[in-house]
Amino acid sequence: MAGVVQKRFQIALSPSKSDTYTLHVADADMVALSGDKIAVSDLDDKQWVRAEGTITDDPHRIKVTRLEVIAKDFESVKKTKFFRTGFDRGYIDEVRP
Repeated sequence: MAGVVQKRFQIALSPSKSDTYTLHVADADMVALSGDKIAVSDLDDKQWVRAEGTITDDPHRIKVTRLEVIAKDFESVKKTKFFRTGFDRGYIDEVRP
C-alpha cells in the first residue's frame, strides 16, 4: 500500500544483533530530549530511547505506550540515570505493578 508509514522499528541489544526486539509505537506518546512531543519521523538512528509498554505474544515484540529520547549518542547516555555499566547496547527491564 502506497503512503503507509510503518510505526515500528527494531533495536538490537547485542553486538551480534542476535538479541533483537521490535518496538510497535503506533499508539505511543513520544517525547524528545526537550520534552516536546515527536513523531516516528523525528527519531534519528543511534539515539537512545526509553520505552514503556507490554510484551506481546511474541517475546521479542513490545507494544510501546510511551517512548522518550534519553540521549543522542552513547557518550550522552552515560550521563543519564538510565545508563547501566556493562549494558553498552541497552537493556530491557521487567517492571510489575
